[in-house]
Amino acid sequence: MRYNSPDNKPISVNIELARERYITGCRLNVPEGEIKDFSVIVSPQKIGKKKTNLPLAIKGDGTPNKNWESELWDNGFTVQNGRKGKFIQIKITPVSGQTIHLKEFSFIFGD
Repeated sequence: MRYNSPDNKPISVNIELARERYITGCRLNVPEGEIKDFSVIVSPQKIGKKKTNLPLAIKGDGTPNKNWESELWDNGFTVQNGRKGKFIQIKITPVSGQTIHLKEFSFIFGD
């Protein structure tokens, strides 16, 4: 994927998996200095285009070729490291004036 954002607006990509999966992390493969930060939301329900109040599953900076673990969260019974869902939203904020050359974005599944 190649994306150019002269005004530093984030790009948003929505993904629907074939079934619910337990996502415990991700790996972002992008050249150094192209992205400011990124976030991932995982949900069992479809994620709309409007601003959502769903908690972030994963967040990170522009460090290339790094495995990012999901945020710890309390599901009411136990503290978990990961989120289960079929719908994923990735938001990537580029460094101002940079073109993003996203070579790979892979998920680490815990199920």
